[in-house]
Amino acid sequence: MTRYIISTLAVLALATATQAETIYVSPGGSIQDAITIASAGDEIVVHPGTYVERINLGGKAITLRSNDGPELTTIDGAAGGSVITCNTSEGADTVIEGFTITNGNAPDGGGMYNSGSSPTVINCTFSGNTAGYAGGGIYNLTGANPTLTNCLFSGNSAGNRGGGMYNGYPGNPIVTNCTFTGNSAGSYAGAVFSDGEPTITNCILWGNAASLAGRQIYGNGTVSYSAIEDGWSGAGNINAD
Repeated sequence: MTRYIISTLAVLALATATQAETIYVSPGGSIQDAITIASAGDEIVVHPGTYVERINLGGKAITLRSNDGPELTTIDGAAGGSVITCNTSEGADTVIEGFTITNGNAPDGGGMYNSGSSPTVINCTFSGNTAGYAGGGIYNLTGANPTLTNCLFSGNSAGNRGGGMYNGYPGNPIVTNCTFTGNSAGSYAGAVFSDGEPTITNCILWGNAASLAGRQIYGNGTVSYSAIEDGWSGAGNINAD
């Protein structure tokens, strides 16, 4: 079954069927409206365009993906908070794929805020997001262990630490084939700050900036088969292969 989110004024019909559905969102429609009516196992497909809104996945095991990739499909937070929030025990079967996530502005997690949630994020660009304290691009805390694959973090900033990504304790994301460049932090870790134990593999951390220490990376975790411009600093157990 297929449903369409045509505009924010559209009447949203409740599904009576039990099978998984595909819900389409077009420019002028609302991604959050689609999330609201979606059920576990549903797929939301977003057509190219810029969607000015902030969304919360609401603990739903759904796939949210763009039809044509991050170059053509943007979620713009209008500097009003975290662009994407997962704080209702989302797991790996909550999938976000193929968006540019931009213009978020929040105390923590300008682009994405994960608390106690571990979604799967694929082929997304986090760009131009700001956090007052930590995690300009993405913020992971309280058992947040997302899996991030083929993502770009560029031009994000944090007032204190983790311009690209902040991993609190416990916060143990799996980060693979991702690039961090042009991110900045007011104190520590232009790219990635970790009190948790992230696993970073086949990534590029290059051209990031921090005022005090760890221009690329600072803290704990394991780094393997990755290109890091100038290493890291600070107490921790980051290892490199």
